[in-house]
Amino acid sequence: MKLYGQDGKGTGKLGNSVYVINHGVQVKREYNGSVSNPSTNAQVAQRSRFKLASQVSAALENVIVIPRKGIQSPRNRFVKRNMPFFYGGVDGAQVTYENLQLTLGSTGIPAISIQRLQGGDLQMQLTAPVVNSVEYVAYCVFRKTDEELLQYVASEIVPVNGDNVNAKVTIADRGGDLVVYAYGYRIKNAKAKAKYDNYKVASAADVATLIANRRIELSDVYFSGTRGTSLPDGDSGNVVPEEGEVLLYLTNNTLGTIKLEVGESVISQDAQGVFRIEKGAHVKLTGSPVQLGNGDLAGFDGWFNNGEQSPFSTAVSIEFDINEMRDIVARWHPWGGLE
Repeated sequence: MKLYGQDGKGTGKLGNSVYVINHGVQVKREYNGSVSNPSTNAQVAQRSRFKLASQVSAALENVIVIPRKGIQSPRNRFVKRNMPFFYGGVDGAQVTYENLQLTLGSTGIPAISIQRLQGGDLQMQLTAPVVNSVEYVAYCVFRKTDEELLQYVASEIVPVNGDNVNAKVTIADRGGDLVVYAYGYRIKNAKAKAKYDNYKVASAADVATLIANRRIELSDVYFSGTRGTSLPDGDSGNVVPEEGEVLLYLTNNTLGTIKLEVGESVISQDAQGVFRIEKGAHVKLTGSPVQLGNGDLAGFDGWFNNGEQSPFSTAVSIEFDINEMRDIVARWHPWGGLE
């Protein structure tokens, strides 16, 4: 073991322990000369969750507005905050991109409205005024790749004032399947505002860098939570509820389908994505497993509120009156269940 100064920190192996220094913090780990790689269903599922979370955090790294805390990097803290939205199984992992949080803020921000304009432009704004709560709104635009991963496209910082209460902005449309995030923020005091202005912030990546490197302290800035939405390739606008409507988000893995009924009408035999539903309407969801290659049917894990790892129901069919936005995930497994 190599020591740096008398009674100082050290690195290397000493007895049955391994010492490392991570961002000035002494870390001690137990030495294990024979590493096993167990592969029970539950362990495979957990590894698939962390693998996808790592990939997503890498894609979003430039716009994560979370500072380092000791040995926890911004990406580490992002994964910890968002891990409930990642679901894993022996068939792989999934996440609803629109739910991911880029900030540590917990207060709400209105939904995002996006329109593709003639001439190749993209217009973004919030669905309600925010002039009394934030000074700026940051938009972050990503494109989905063919592998359903995220690729950074652009970001914009929009000042909010009496002439632009909904943080409207128009940018060039890069096309493709887009995922857009928005969060609001305001500077808490004059000293921090002067420092912020000196940096000439032009993008959400600039904000993330200032916070990650602590050039501006998190205590000097109020951040809202993050809102996300999707705009499929070829669509003229994203799904936004009209007056008297609420949104129902449905997600499932590839081992089953969801039949969506509203009142007496069948809306979809294979529902996936977001649906506008009249507030107060009666909704029925029925899950159907697919047939596997060996002739067996996939097993049903249950219905989950997105962001919760325990199902609220394991019945194949559920019914409820919808009075507010719901975000529901259906999960199936290919054999025997998770251990």
